[in-house]
Amino acid sequence: MLKKEWANDIPVTLRFESIDDAVKFLLDAYDGHYPIYHMTLRSPRASTVMEGETGVTSNGWYVIISLPEGETLEVPKKAQVINDEGRLWQRRDLFFGGIIWLFWRRFGNVFYLTRDIPVEDLHELLTNVSSLSTVQVEFLRGGIAHPFLITTDISSFNAVKKVLYSFPGRNFDLHDVKINGRLDKDHLQKIITYKKAYDKEDLFNPGKVSFY
Repeated sequence: MLKKEWANDIPVTLRFESIDDAVKFLLDAYDGHYPIYHMTLRSPRASTVMEGETGVTSNGWYVIISLPEGETLEVPKKAQVINDEGRLWQRRDLFFGGIIWLFWRRFGNVFYLTRDIPVEDLHELLTNVSSLSTVQVEFLRGGIAHPFLITTDISSFNAVKKVLYSFPGRNFDLHDVKINGRLDKDHLQKIITYKKAYDKEDLFNPGKVSFY
């Protein structure tokens, strides 16, 4: 089981005027091997929706990073350090799944989807979907971006979905109650094989996986 040793993580919030500069920094962060615990990219729309909850405004793209205490980060010239006293990081319950609840409470409708894609494709994706959706992106090991795209109407959702699924990557179907639409085929097959051998009656997490 993977675990993280306890550390006094220090949040750093950077603001970029453009998608171009934000994504360049993110790619450099991968190449620089920073000891980053967490890194999230948020669009201006995401910050605007959450302003009442966080007290932090934005007219640019925010990168929120958590570093172990004592580590430093080289801030690029085109970034502004936001002295938010850690407020965005403290409200990380509103990242990703949390923003669904916030959208539903505020707008009544919320449509969302995600897909794990190579980080090298992120700039092109954001260029095509940021005008149609609210964007948050988490970054995983191995150069993987996990974009979380939210809309308030089905038309925009369908347009964003068409763009997102045009990129290579791993599906992560948030609308599927089963895990079949959320795992790699090899991973899924291991679970199915195990359940067929030891849990034929589907007693462990019943209904979460389709055997066929």
